[in-house]
Amino acid sequence: MDIIIPTRYIECKNVNWQRFSFDAPQMENAKQAFMHQNTIAKNNNKIFEIHSKHSFTESWQTWLKEQGIKYIEG
Repeated sequence: MDIIIPTRYIECKNVNWQRFSFDAPQMENAKQAFMHQNTIAKNNNKIFEIHSKHSFTESWQTWLKEQGIKYIEG
């Protein structure tokens, strides 16, 4: 996690999500990492957020919502 504040853990990303297939191997690694970070946050009674410079694809948005991960774009 890049930023830790009293109520949340924040991961910052500068990835052009449009360039990669949602199912690409490197994206599978990202999914696993995000799920792990989300679990750590929950175990510590924190909110996990991903802040991304670029917009997520619709597939990513759906997946993040399903995982209960908040995301901020832009």
